Amino acid sequence: MKNLQKINKKIIYILIFVVILASTIIGYFFLFKKDGEKIINQEEQTKEIFKLILPLNNSLIIKEISIKKENGELKKLEKVLEIFFNELPQPMNETKIYSIFRDKENKIYLNLSGNFATSRDAKNEFYLIKGLYSTIKTNFNWITDVKILISNEEKETLSGHIPIESLKESVEAN
Repeated sequence: MKNLQKINKKIIYILIFVVILASTIIGYFFLFKKDGEKIINQEEQTKEIFKLILPLNNSLIIKEISIKKENGELKKLEKVLEIFFNELPQPMNETKIYSIFRDKENKIYLNLSGNFATSRDAKNEFYLIKGLYSTIKTNFNWITDVKILISNEEKETLSGHIPIESLKESVEAN
């Protein structure tokens, strides 16, 4: 009888140990999963999705990007445009944004480095301008128009074909 009681006590202790161990493991994984979801949600809350409309072989392609949330629309615009320029072929991918201005009518003035105004044919120039304008309008619909300055100077065209005084007029006219 004493042996039976000793065996029963051992079984009870083992069962208690197994139950405690199992609940600890289950609790750990449940809490770990919740923390993982919190981390993912925090990352999602600190990123914004934007679309780049890039020129490629006399057409346009769309590429989605995510960037860290920024305060201020012009800061967001600057980040999106930096990525847009980096996606372009040489030497345009080295284009620097000197400044971005916004007037009362929400027209944007982009002051860019000379790398953006490289020689190209009319079709390539059109798709470059259309891609830039479409990227801006798709992501920032409050912008009414865009004007490009090259190295602080007003230019009529980038490569002699498409006017850059008003990208809206240039894109909509073609």
